[in-house]
Amino acid sequence: MRRSAAAFCVGILIAFLPFGAAGQDVEVAKVSFHGNWLFPSKKLSPLMQTKSVSWFKKHVMRREPYIYSESVLAADIVRIERFYQTEGYLGVEIAPPVLHFSSSGKTVKITISIKEGKPVRVRSVTRLWNLSGRLGLAPGDSITSRFVAAKDAENLERIIKKVESDLELSKTKRFRDASLYADWKLMRKQLAENGYPYAAITHELAVFPEEHSVDLTWKLSPGPACRFDTVTVRGNERVSTRTIARQVDFKSGDPFDEDLLGSSQQRIYDLGMLSYVTVKAILADSLGSAVPVSISVREAPRLSARIGAGYGNEDGVRLFTEIRRLGFLGGTRQATLYIKRSDLEPYFMSFSFVQPAFPTPATTLKVIPFGRRQEEPAYIVDRLGGTVNLSYAFSRYITLTPSYTFEQVRQVSGNVPSNPSKSDEASDVYPKSVISVALSFDNSLPMFDQMRGIFLGGSFEFGGLGFGEDEHYFKTLVEFRQYRHVRGFVLAYRVQAGGIEPFQKGGFVPAEECLYTGGSTSVRGWGNSELGPKLDSEPIGGYSLLLGSVEARYPLFRSVGLAAFADAGNVWAPSFTYHLDDLAYSIGLGLRLKTPIGPVRFDVAWPLTDAPDIDEETRYILSIGQAF
Repeated sequence: MRRSAAAFCVGILIAFLPFGAAGQDVEVAKVSFHGNWLFPSKKLSPLMQTKSVSWFKKHVMRREPYIYSESVLAADIVRIERFYQTEGYLGVEIAPPVLHFSSSGKTVKITISIKEGKPVRVRSVTRLWNLSGRLGLAPGDSITSRFVAAKDAENLERIIKKVESDLELSKTKRFRDASLYADWKLMRKQLAENGYPYAAITHELAVFPEEHSVDLTWKLSPGPACRFDTVTVRGNERVSTRTIARQVDFKSGDPFDEDLLGSSQQRIYDLGMLSYVTVKAILADSLGSAVPVSISVREAPRLSARIGAGYGNEDGVRLFTEIRRLGFLGGTRQATLYIKRSDLEPYFMSFSFVQPAFPTPATTLKVIPFGRRQEEPAYIVDRLGGTVNLSYAFSRYITLTPSYTFEQVRQVSGNVPSNPSKSDEASDVYPKSVISVALSFDNSLPMFDQMRGIFLGGSFEFGGLGFGEDEHYFKTLVEFRQYRHVRGFVLAYRVQAGGIEPFQKGGFVPAEECLYTGGSTSVRGWGNSELGPKLDSEPIGGYSLLLGSVEARYPLFRSVGLAAFADAGNVWAPSFTYHLDDLAYSIGLGLRLKTPIGPVRFDVAWPLTDAPDIDEETRYILSIGQAF
């Protein structure tokens, strides 16, 4: 009623304000807000249908201007008032808009004045539990039933208290509709994950306008304590029901936990055999304590192929093809043939054999023979060998991967000295045996253009712990990346550190295992591997690496974005030795174009550190994918 009256008054006042020539469309030149101290104009502007179009969008992008309408502006005022009320400002007052017409009457500037007032704050929060019918006895039937009900309420309250610190509405907090819904959702989820999928939660509000306060009462009906019942699988043809059921995180009779439905769905999808998976609890109207579960799947094509191409300044034209066969040798086994070429890798070929859910449902075995040539600034090598790894998923985000790699390496040429402990001929061809362990946490999304989340990972390698290699070394790389939204920007951070330690003094470390930096994905003001130790002005890599980057990404239009970045890093010859006063710095600007395979990236970078042997003072980078 109050909002309708306000809209009517605003409409009447606007009707008597000056207007342009009869029948002439008036273009909205500007919309501004006054008095909005708590919510910036860019927060209120999206609520408006009455907008202005910038000169660039109007004349360059040929966007049509917005035409002024009394009724649309009146609806906008009501919408802003409603927004303030949902944010806890029930007494907000919005004055009739002030219209400033141009002398020609063709454009209008609109000023909206807001008196925000005081927010409504939470005075108290109470939780009331309704346990009627849960025990088969009405509360009060006997001393025993009252005692059991009291213990039940105590246990349920203990479940909610585990997330109480995460509830947004507590005493003295500003009341917000969004916070009310978030708290309802969190408590509902907490009960569902602790055996109460039928929980019903309602609320009552007692508002005291004079005190600008509200009393919040939650009424919770938990329903029966439930357990998982039978599991049915639908839609599978080649993948056996037993294989799918083995990936489920629970057994019939286990206490119901809604979170296990999601983790089971992810495990089933990770088999790699299915294009679609849903795992749902079947909740009955009768509120039974046994909850059956339905799994629906759609199998992926048994044979698939991909062909792709790309380009980057450093690796030139990239071409690849991938042929994948599901059900290879029966069951859920998979085989993938992958072939790639680029200027830095003239040929790379691998044949991957994958056995999902072996030896545990959360483990995947991979055997990958490969052959490749690498042509880096510091070396050219041919590598022929294979890798065996066993990846274990502790959760959706945490993965542990131990692996073993054995290969025969032929050094065609290189700036790094060959192994001094062998003859000239033998030093150019050597076996390499590496045992490694990688641990990572990764919840960054989306996959090819991360905009939120964290990546934290580390790898630890032991070279020479295997067959036929005399030289032993330890190598580690640790990396942290974070992506977060700040005032319309995506801020991306990265810190990486690495080190190599030969087990023997003066021991040999292969050129392809040394550490390098500089290039399109590290310190962008320098070329590929230009930083660090050199021999006759050519890079030879080092045993210590430190790298850091920060990048601000701003979405300019739907598929186009801008970026500004700063990088710092270097490589040093001694093992695990870092000199912060010897870092190389660069800054730059970039353009991003979104595509289905990731962003096309064009960067311009300038080195800030003097370097006598630098090739170019300004570097232009064209590539696919973010730098990190």
